[in-house]
Amino acid sequence: PKSLILQGSYGTGKSHLAYAIAKAVKAKGHTVAFMHIPMLMDRIKATYNKNAVETTDELVRLLSDIDLLVLDDMGVENTEHTLNKLFSIVDNRVGKNNIFTTNFSDKELNQNMNWQRINSRMKHNARKVRVIGDDFRERDAW
Repeated sequence: PKSLILQGSYGTGKSHLAYAIAKAVKAKGHTVAFMHIPMLMDRIKATYNKNAVETTDELVRLLSDIDLLVLDDMGVENTEHTLNKLFSIVDNRVGKNNIFTTNFSDKELNQNMNWQRINSRMKHNARKVRVIGDDFRERDAW
């Protein structure tokens, strides 16, 4: 498989695992991007400003061409326009090295048609790993 889907509850270490893998891949000289979905959506929205540093197409192309893309927190965004842009990114990444993290099950993602399309692309040539455990943030809070 070219892609990895880390799926599980909040605070179980999915993002931490994805970051560790990305760091190891980058240390071997590969290009890597780690994008938290809400921040990526903000970056996409920023491209609509007439004084924007980059265009949406440039951002999509950049994320399409790197060796490993980590998209963290899949399933949290629900505006149709930004989901269409996210679909373009994920669609362009089919057959490439990706890591996706999500708190949502397939059933939950597939309740929204846009997420259903994205989820279908995410699962192409991917291995899904359920990350199970207690919320480490809760444990460390007390």
